[in-house]
Amino acid sequence: MATKPFSFLLLLCISFLTKSKAEHVAALYAFGDSDLDNGNNNQKPTLAKANYLPYGIDYPEGATGRFNNGFTIADYLAEFLDICQPTAFMGQMATAGKRPRGYDYASASAGILPETGTVVGPNLNLTEQVRLFRKTVETILPQRLKTPEAISRHLSSSVFLVSIGSNDYSINYLLPQSSNSSRLYDPDQFAELLVNQLGNHLQEMYRLGGRNFVVFEIGPIGCLPTTVALQIIDGTKTQCVEKQNDLVSIFNAKLAPKINHLTSSLQNSTFVLVKTFDLVLGLVENPSHYGLKIQEIRVVLLAIELELAFRIKDRARTETAMCFGTELTTPTL
Repeated sequence: MATKPFSFLLLLCISFLTKSKAEHVAALYAFGDSDLDNGNNNQKPTLAKANYLPYGIDYPEGATGRFNNGFTIADYLAEFLDICQPTAFMGQMATAGKRPRGYDYASASAGILPETGTVVGPNLNLTEQVRLFRKTVETILPQRLKTPEAISRHLSSSVFLVSIGSNDYSINYLLPQSSNSSRLYDPDQFAELLVNQLGNHLQEMYRLGGRNFVVFEIGPIGCLPTTVALQIIDGTKTQCVEKQNDLVSIFNAKLAPKINHLTSSLQNSTFVLVKTFDLVLGLVENPSHYGLKIQEIRVVLLAIELELAFRIKDRARTETAMCFGTELTTPTL
């Protein structure tokens, strides 16, 4: 049975497809971080990978590199649209097959900014993800589609899913021991920087042929169990850390007019902005409304989480895991 948040996403996509008057969705192309990563980090020398148990315990192929127990949002959306799940671009099957299919370029720990997440190892930042999409358009799709017109039709009837930005805060701006972003920019300037760069990347995807975009807000990173655990250690008992939520709210407030501008300025484009922040915040503040118990929301607040908090402060070596829709770090024990 689909949860209410997922049902909301499906209704959103139905609305999106109705607006774009798409009779058939050709493929799904995904860009982002661990929310959408389906194995691109598996062969990278990074701590941000999930190709081991218990990840994938409910996925038919087991642990594939997806940062959850089963499907990603991209997988669910592909299933709903009755198209193939996008292939991890860095995976072994990326160039297999004769029919064109979508690709997943998302990379755990990645951000909009190139330096984001590199504290745990290399990743495919958004600039690199768009570069790989350009390679797809220029070298891979021509091997499967005979004419430039066929490539254009394929791309214009595909859906582009973009979920990125949380790491630019959680493992960049809010990690002053590893990044100087918070010393270079005040919160408003940093949000402006991120939104402008994201907008530039979306325009480049459009230039390369994309027309239908689903873009996600940043969720309430102040409600992450690790964030809350740090506050508990510091003597403050709280459900969410409002300071961190306020930071990403600045980004989200700037993202909405940017998306509206792109919609009005890019001919024949359709952009849907998913209001992730309020959706996830509702899960935390009122879990029973979604058929959940508070214990299920906070289940990862275990002793290992508290140990994690101490090790973060000491800048100890960490191993990336997944919790509640974004990356968090857990200690290597």
